[in-house]
Amino acid sequence: MFDFGVWLKDGKTYIGDIALKNLDYRIPKAEIALHFTSWPGTKAYAQEALQEIRSFAFDTLGMNKVYMRCCAAAAFYEDLPRHAALHMKVLCAATTVEWILTNSWT
Repeated sequence: MFDFGVWLKDGKTYIGDIALKNLDYRIPKAEIALHFTSWPGTKAYAQEALQEIRSFAFDTLGMNKVYMRCCAAAAFYEDLPRHAALHMKVLCAATTVEWILTNSWT
């Protein structure tokens, strides 16, 4: 598991964290988990963190698949991948949305 805390440069204020978990190097794949405080005020920071963790997963770790799930109770995170300009495939179930991020910037 790789867990990264996110702090503001001004005042060193902690605003959240983002992690790669459930790593499976046989496929290779990983799941993104995130939590940010003061939502939606930290949304832009969460989008930036999502772009960075995507790059870390694909470019540094060599993952082939990175996914992120969102339950209905946390639907406010639902549009993060879209607004972070991440390429993805969306899988929907009655209570969960799962994004599969791809390693393509075009």
